[in-house]
Amino acid sequence: MPLLELARRVLDVRKLNLPPSLPVAKLDVHDYLDASGKDALRVDVTIRDGTDIESVPGEDILALKEAIHDALVAAGTEHFPYVRIATQSEWQQERDTRG
Repeated sequence: MPLLELARRVLDVRKLNLPPSLPVAKLDVHDYLDASGKDALRVDVTIRDGTDIESVPGEDILALKEAIHDALVAAGTEHFPYVRIATQSEWQQERDTRG
C-alpha cells in the first residue's frame, strides 16, 4: 500500500487517542520532503474554530503529536510526521492568501 494511503487510513481522528482539550475536526496528510531531502509526511491538524490554542497545555500538544507518530510507527512506517495545527478559519485564510 502506498505510504500516503496508509497514513490517511491510520490517522483517522475517530481511532486516535487525542486529548480532549484539542477538538480535532480532521487530519490532512500530504507527502513532504524534509530539509535534507528525505521523504516524510506533513500532517495538517484542523481544530474547531473558537479553540484558544494558547490555552491548550503543551503536554496536550505533545500527546497529539505522539498519537500521530505512534500510529504511523504501529502501521510499519518510520516516515517522520511534520505536524501543523490551525483552526478551520486559519487554514482558509492561508488558502485565500495563496490565491
